[in-house]
Amino acid sequence: MDKHNAFFEKKVTAGKRSKASFQKYGRSKELLVNFMKQQYGVEDLHSNEISSAFVYNLESYLKYESSFKGRIGIKNNSIVKYMRMYKTACNYCIRMGLMEKNPFNLYDGKLSIKDAVFLTHEELDRIENKKFSVKRLERVKDVFLFSC
Repeated sequence: MDKHNAFFEKKVTAGKRSKASFQKYGRSKELLVNFMKQQYGVEDLHSNEISSAFVYNLESYLKYESSFKGRIGIKNNSIVKYMRMYKTACNYCIRMGLMEKNPFNLYDGKLSIKDAVFLTHEELDRIENKKFSVKRLERVKDVFLFSC
């Protein structure tokens, strides 16, 4: 993760990726280190030590044991995104010759798609008739209504 994140930081500096994405990669590393401390008593593992059991134990840790701001566990879609980040970091290491295979290729988590809730015509009319005192909000309203 450190190697990938250092590379990703260069992309952010060059304006090719967002700072928010870089922060998410930083959070994913923090979660990974916390898992390894709890599960293995170490802060770093050699890539050869990452097995399918490691991947699925990490998923379980994220889902049921990780904590952030007093909340225990992470919801499915966020877990899938973190696992994709780990896979991306491993793919970078493969390209750099640091790893031979990606242990996260076997992860098959899927995003949960929720049914969309649509606004009624009455709700859309209320938004359309609302007058905002801030010009920027009026522009946002116009863009929103145009997309509807």
